[in-house]
Amino acid sequence: MSPSNNCICANDPNQGMVEGCPQHDQPAVPTRKASDVILSIERRFDVLLQTATNSDNNTKLLLGRMNRICSLLESIDTQLKLGNGAEPEPEIDHLSYLPEIEVETSPKGYRRTARPETYSDEKSARVIPTQQKIFDPSGKSVYMAEVEIFNAADRSLVTKLRSTAGGKWQLPLAPGDYIVTILKRPNGTRNKMTYSNNFSVKETDGPIELESAKLELEK
Repeated sequence: MSPSNNCICANDPNQGMVEGCPQHDQPAVPTRKASDVILSIERRFDVLLQTATNSDNNTKLLLGRMNRICSLLESIDTQLKLGNGAEPEPEIDHLSYLPEIEVETSPKGYRRTARPETYSDEKSARVIPTQQKIFDPSGKSVYMAEVEIFNAADRSLVTKLRSTAGGKWQLPLAPGDYIVTILKRPNGTRNKMTYSNNFSVKETDGPIELESAKLELEK
């Protein structure tokens, strides 16, 4: 670059550019390699991904707290109704469909001890922990979905419940054949999703893990 008339370097053309010249002594603009730019973008993407993950975890935590708050509010509302003389609304009992256990209080046969023998119908009291995971069409877990369990023989409703924050429902069930229906109500960005299927609970010593339920979008 040749010195201009207003440049102090013009006073001594043979000397070249003078250090401290305001026109030529400008800081050099640093250049960045393409690999550095890509690494910078990847780091920012990792930060955004971690932020989204933390937001999802916070949402699940808030939903769990909201469930506890709703349960507390329902309990307070029931107490207020009882205080005003109103009859409380019936609560859903997950084990209300099971037969009562008959227990004999009289002893059977001769025993040296004074404590009477008791007998219970183990078959009628037998319940098996049953659970099922719920996913949407994209493979994400679905929480707060409405689950209904029906008796397959007479289509009578056994119980209603909701999926947990982990995206599954779990319930102790007596051995038998059942129908499960699952509903996830629509929101601002997604249509209603449903699922229905038959399943059987067999006699077993451990919990039963049903095949995962994959919800389908309704048009």
